Amino acid sequence: MTYNFESDLSEAFGQLLKTETDYNEFHAHSCILRCRSEYFNKTLSAENIEKKDGKYIIKLPNILPRVFNVILKYFYTDKIDIANKTGTELLNFMFASDELMLKKLTELIENSIIKNQQQFLQNDPIGILQIIYYCKSLVNLQEYFLDKICSDPGILFNSDKFTQLPAPLLEIILKRDDLNLKEIEIWENLIKWGLAQEKSLNQDVSKWNQDDINIFKRILYKFIPLIRFYEISTEDYFNKVKPYEDIFSKELRDDILKFYMIPGYKPKYTPRHPKCYADSIIINQEHLIIFTDWIDKKKDIKYIYNFNLLYRASRDGNTAAAFHAKCDNKGATIVVAKITNSEQIIGGYNPLFWDSSNSNKSIKDSFIFSIADKNDFLSAKVVYSNRKCHVQCYPNCGPIFGDNLGLSFYSGPNIWIYSNSPHYYPPLNLSNNINVDDYEVFQVIKNKTDYNVIIHIGKEPNFKEFHAHSCVLRCRSEYFNKTLSAENIEKKDGKYITKLPNIFPYVFDAILKYLYTDKIDIANKSGIELLNFMLASDELIMKKLTKLVEDSIIKNQQQFLQNDPIGILQIIYYCKSLVNLQEYCLDKICSDPEILFNSDKFTQLPAPLLEIILKRDDLNLKEIVIWENLIKWGLSQEESLNQDVSKWNQDDINVFKRIMYKFIPLIKFYEISTEDYFNKVKPYEDIFSKELRDDILKFYMIPGYKPKYAPRYPKYNIDSIIINQKLITLFANWIDKKKENVKYIPYKFNLLYRTSRDGNTAAAFHAKCDKKGATIVIAKIANSEQIIGGYNPLFWDSSKGKKNISDSFIFSLNKSNLQSANVVYSTGECYVQCYPNYGPIFGNNLGLDFLKGPNIWGYYNSKPYPPLDLPTNINVDNYEVFQVIKI
Repeated sequence: MTYNFESDLSEAFGQLLKTETDYNEFHAHSCILRCRSEYFNKTLSAENIEKKDGKYIIKLPNILPRVFNVILKYFYTDKIDIANKTGTELLNFMFASDELMLKKLTELIENSIIKNQQQFLQNDPIGILQIIYYCKSLVNLQEYFLDKICSDPGILFNSDKFTQLPAPLLEIILKRDDLNLKEIEIWENLIKWGLAQEKSLNQDVSKWNQDDINIFKRILYKFIPLIRFYEISTEDYFNKVKPYEDIFSKELRDDILKFYMIPGYKPKYTPRHPKCYADSIIINQEHLIIFTDWIDKKKDIKYIYNFNLLYRASRDGNTAAAFHAKCDNKGATIVVAKITNSEQIIGGYNPLFWDSSNSNKSIKDSFIFSIADKNDFLSAKVVYSNRKCHVQCYPNCGPIFGDNLGLSFYSGPNIWIYSNSPHYYPPLNLSNNINVDDYEVFQVIKNKTDYNVIIHIGKEPNFKEFHAHSCVLRCRSEYFNKTLSAENIEKKDGKYITKLPNIFPYVFDAILKYLYTDKIDIANKSGIELLNFMLASDELIMKKLTKLVEDSIIKNQQQFLQNDPIGILQIIYYCKSLVNLQEYCLDKICSDPEILFNSDKFTQLPAPLLEIILKRDDLNLKEIVIWENLIKWGLSQEESLNQDVSKWNQDDINVFKRIMYKFIPLIKFYEISTEDYFNKVKPYEDIFSKELRDDILKFYMIPGYKPKYAPRYPKYNIDSIIINQKLITLFANWIDKKKENVKYIPYKFNLLYRTSRDGNTAAAFHAKCDKKGATIVIAKIANSEQIIGGYNPLFWDSSKGKKNISDSFIFSLNKSNLQSANVVYSTGECYVQCYPNYGPIFGNNLGLDFLKGPNIWGYYNSKPYPPLDLPTNINVDNYEVFQVIKI
């Protein structure tokens, strides 16, 4: 029979410690110390050990008394309570146990520190770092904490004790290539730290004298070489770094200046490795180092790639459509997925690109991987494609590598499939169905120093050189794909050179970022800027961006045209590819001509553009107003001309005739009143040909005379608050049943009745519209841009009956979008209802019977008209009736 006396033994040994001691002196038994500590065993066995009154004397000046008190109890009882100790206290314990060679206790404390490191660092990052720095034996723990600081630098840099960090420790941290802070933030924190080291320094650098500069230079001299100034934007450098330039060497200042001003210049004073950031909730910078090594099949290569986050399932939506919208045609990518309820991550590298082509794409140098514990890189396993491999590019699937690993969505959005198929990749130790709680896709791009395309943008003095990667340009732009594939493309030092002199540098800068990130901000751009973007995207054959910019221009066209009508018209006129936008803007100008003609820049309009506008038959201006503006424009083209035509000599007349000769045939003089002609046109008659003068005189003096020199089509002005000339053209085509958009209007549309002007009653309608011949009725639906109506080719009256008609139609359209127009013609025998207590009613289908109120029109889907997509009851806020007269 055996008994366990361990607890009793521990208690008994504990009683041995109940001796009187002062705070700094401890008493113990050599037999306990020898068997419990390698350090004491060696020390107590030494021949030269100090003795007094038969007792051994040992000194341990580097251990705190309160720490040794606990450790001594541990020697006697094998019990120690470290549960509620702070990080600093635990490190003091670890420091002591390491000195006393207590391996078991050292390991226990180290595990506790690592387990609670986030909390300890948050509470006292400076204290923790100081202890592990000065204790050289804690090298593993030092590396562990530095990794955590670099991964989450806010722990240290946002600490109110940051400025107390010893210089050697700050130097170690700034030497790290994995410090996850933007370089300008590192600089700002370094300045804050430096100023705190010398309280006599004024916080305002502009007030420093030479002594202050020298002091600050001595404080920061070790740190300046560690800053990657070349990764700081020009704006941040100018505002936040340049004020301190006096502490730099002249060579460094010159080098930085050359970097910012000379395209392609390689800095001399740059730190060894460029910085890399991981915008990820799954991985950190250390994973990027491993991925870089795997991509290049080398070890210990740091950061020659940028990893740009394209897609995160939890952020962008875990669907195939979302994956392809974010990741298609973005070049090489690495996919990283986190397995649910574990620290395991899996994924793969696609060196080509993803798309939605419903096909498999052949690739080489691809790999898939598994890291069983993402915090333990010894658990990482990577396998490379062992022969020609492929990625699956299907719009209903996520990323799939070969037939081995990926997301097909067949088993649900969170289930990844793994197949141990030997055809493409060697085996990974994974289950067939893998539950994933999130995944991310990163675009993999070689750093800027590894660019292989030089692009010359603009012309002097507005010229700039850009650098890019051919793989990104090829898959993002049809233009670059063709240009970079051309056999005769210019090359220099192994780099492609292409020139785009017609694009502005500021435009290409934004487009280049768009090519890499698929993001572009055009919200606050002016109309001119947007048109320059559109010209560039059109030249680069970027259809998606062209459409985006075009939509923005159309959406804001009123504001853009109001601000700079001349600039807008000039750009769209000279860019022949913008024919649709040109037509759109010209329609707006003709519909609302004050935008152009009342502009203070109107006289700067180029003659070819003015000619195009005056040739339009839908220019919504009275002819005398057009003439007055034409005179104003003409006079401004020749400054020597006297503004008073009565003072002109023959040379002046000849000059003005040359300016106006293209425009005179475009003026409809026969639509100008005799009074206006006499007062405003006749003073300039000397620039007319004798034949034109005689023809105008005959028109005014001989009743029924048909002019010889009239422009082809008469000008038409519509008296309406609902429609414009463009809609009148559409109605004329509907009346004649013409499908093509014929701009000549062979009808006059005379306003007979408007409810808001004449009263919304049946009596008012009949008083204004009865027995006026063919009419078209146009009603505007309340709170919308939609209009409805119909055409009565006969007439209205109050005969209390129905009138049979043919060639009638009813319609519906959004007046801001004529593509939405829907017109239906009567089929078979049709009629209009002519009752004195009704408004206009077409068949049994559409009209105003006043039964539900004066503003409620009824619609019924019945014969004799095919259906229109309208509700039964339609709230109308105004309607107009026009007499239609054939010219």
